[in-house]
Amino acid sequence: MKHRFTNLKFTYTLCILFLTSIVNAQLSTIFSESIGTVASTTTLANHETNNGFDNDNLTMSGTGDVRTSTASTGYTGSSGSANVFLTNTSGLFFQISGISTNGFSNLNLSFGAYKSTTASSMSELKLEYSTDGLVFNVISIPAQPTGSGTSNWRLISINLPTNLANQSNVILKWTNLGGGAQIRLDDIQLK
Repeated sequence: MKHRFTNLKFTYTLCILFLTSIVNAQLSTIFSESIGTVASTTTLANHETNNGFDNDNLTMSGTGDVRTSTASTGYTGSSGSANVFLTNTSGLFFQISGISTNGFSNLNLSFGAYKSTTASSMSELKLEYSTDGLVFNVISIPAQPTGSGTSNWRLISINLPTNLANQSNVILKWTNLGGGAQIRLDDIQLK
């Protein structure tokens, strides 16, 4: 009887350890990007070449730039330094590639975002993902508040599509469709 109880206790302990590791893996941060710091406005390419981003294992690219003006503030975790700036010229974008989600599911993306006009619901910001670099799929960004006092930083959190789990090369891309607000991005985190 004692031997059976010891085996049951051992099995129970293994189950608890296994379940704890699964829960911890699901809560783990895949990456967190504060955009780093810059002395003055710089291109994304230059910032990437100089390892200015936090994640040297990922590739940051695009046609926007990195600035310190209008630093992020007002939400938990705001880094308050450099941010990606996408002026209201149609097609300016910021992209992060080389993201591995292997071993992860139930993915959540959060990022700080700033819109320069109170009339904007941030509908001019398009977020897309790709797993092959060829086909990009749109991820819906919830409409943001408009009107007086809404031209400020906010943290946006989005549950990502389930097909992004267990992928070896996810690409995330933010594009300003133009005609509205200038957009700034900061403090990007994928869990």
